[in-house]
Amino acid sequence: MVNSQIFIDYYNQIDDYLEQTENFSPKTTYTDKIYKSKNEIVKKYRYDLISFGRLRNAIVHDPRIGDKAIAEPHDEVVTMIKFIFGQITEPKKVAPEFLREVTCVYENDLLSTVFTKIKNHSYSQFPVLNSRGEVTELLTTDTITRWLASEISDKNTLNIEQIIVTDVLQAVEYPHNYKFIKEETSIYEAFNLFNDFVEKEKRNLDALLISDFKNKKLLGLVTIEDITLEMDDFVQ
Repeated sequence: MVNSQIFIDYYNQIDDYLEQTENFSPKTTYTDKIYKSKNEIVKKYRYDLISFGRLRNAIVHDPRIGDKAIAEPHDEVVTMIKFIFGQITEPKKVAPEFLREVTCVYENDLLSTVFTKIKNHSYSQFPVLNSRGEVTELLTTDTITRWLASEISDKNTLNIEQIIVTDVLQAVEYPHNYKFIKEETSIYEAFNLFNDFVEKEKRNLDALLISDFKNKKLLGLVTIEDITLEMDDFVQ
């Protein structure tokens, strides 16, 4: 099969996929689908996809020499449309990449136990659970440092024996600075949640918490550093 035929096949599959998954009218043009799509991968590769539309028109509508299209795509173009098709229809998701046991703390846990977890595991963020096992806040090492700085005495000493997590949460700079996501969230969607938050709030989101929602069980935790590493191959 020549490149033009392969290209048109993938082009049609992308066009059909967008119509089916985003409920576009059959009368909606390919270009309008690309510009109006809410699919994060389509948004990312929008200008490539628009270029594919122009190439498709040249292949389909321009005169042919014998049975050969005048506009015959290069191998690189065919490789690219295959890649984008795969990313659109089967995007890489946060699961299983970021599924792992999440180390949490309870509101009434002693601060000393948190220090032990930090020492043993070098963790910097801990979802805080209430007595029902529900997440109520995110405790970070930045918050702990802020609390220590505000509480330390003039003699540079501080007794933390009776200090519990709830006490330290008073120093949280931005309450509930996290979002819950599902296992099927794509890494592109996760990446954009961080980016959109920065653009809107002018500060970083601390973490995305992967949850099954039904049982409110935490399945993983994603930071902006984690997702940026995953996106290295795709971020321009």
